[in-house]
Amino acid sequence: MIPEAKFIRNEIKIRDMYLPDEVMLTKRSLLRWLALSLGLINENESRTGFLDVFEAFISLFSKEREVSSRTFLLEIKKINPSIHEKTAYYHIKRLQDLGLLNRKKGMFVVGEGMRDFNEEIKELYKRRFEKAFVAIEVALKKLEGL
Repeated sequence: MIPEAKFIRNEIKIRDMYLPDEVMLTKRSLLRWLALSLGLINENESRTGFLDVFEAFISLFSKEREVSSRTFLLEIKKINPSIHEKTAYYHIKRLQDLGLLNRKKGMFVVGEGMRDFNEEIKELYKRRFEKAFVAIEVALKKLEGL
């Protein structure tokens, strides 16, 4: 038996989802749709902490390239004043672990912080896909020769 779990470096999940008009009616439903599409939350996810942090993420970084952790936390608190700081930082850490959020000179940036917001997210997912496919291509070529 191959211990597969130790070989997994990262997971890429993108859902090809229909974007119905009713989703476009509210900011919250659009945020949830986007988080589902990017594989950031699971279907039937009932906890809202991640969506609060994700809303702040979208709100801030669609306008700014760099944001301090204090500004980020204040934006999250503006969206949901009752969110615990630990919960907010847990979800910020999740965004960092996914590569969506990074630190550069003490500030948060999206991805590498080199492009505009939309391009940075698109490039991040493309890089993750291409990196994963290097090993997949090696395995496919090896199987062709067997």
